[in-house]
Amino acid sequence: KYKFFSFSPQFAWSGIINNMTEGVMISDYDGRVKFVNKSFCEMTGFKSYELLGKIGYEKYIDNTHYRQHILEAIERRKKMISDRYQLKLRKKDGEYIICEVSGSPYLDKNGNNIGSLVIFTDLTKRKNTENQLMLRNVQLQQKNKILEQFVYIASHDLHEPLRTVSGFVEIFEKKYGNQLDENAKIYLSYIHGSTERMQYLVKD
Repeated sequence: KYKFFSFSPQFAWSGIINNMTEGVMISDYDGRVKFVNKSFCEMTGFKSYELLGKIGYEKYIDNTHYRQHILEAIERRKKMISDRYQLKLRKKDGEYIICEVSGSPYLDKNGNNIGSLVIFTDLTKRKNTENQLMLRNVQLQQKNKILEQFVYIASHDLHEPLRTVSGFVEIFEKKYGNQLDENAKIYLSYIHGSTERMQYLVKD
């Protein structure tokens, strides 16, 4: 049937899976690994022979909460339920990565539900970037508060001399207004108008 093709479907499937950037694992309902692709091995630092036939989560999960999460996920697979969640995986060298896990039931060629097909997406870089952005946002909020305090203090300090100038202009007009010629009154009105505009600017 496939003699006229230069590749077999099985070979094509294997090539696609092994060249994915996401890690791919197939396991049975005991958690024993039946298949892992190249990306999962690169992601975790384990060789395929270190995982195949082994209970996978015992290798890369050391957190009781996450192990329980995996056991619950296996039970959901048995009920033909797919889902998505996040796990913290321990690499072979002891470092940790955060992965988004997409799990679904794995069927044999007869349609029998025989295990789980799991895709791992490494979110570590994205999470680190998000954490850095959150930290910078907090720092920015702190700087904004400092800036608001500075603006408040500066505006308060600027209001004081303006009120002084405006007050003395009014006193001067009341006391010496009848002694001033028209030009002097115009000059005082300019001073009064300018200080009033400055007060509005500072307030804004």
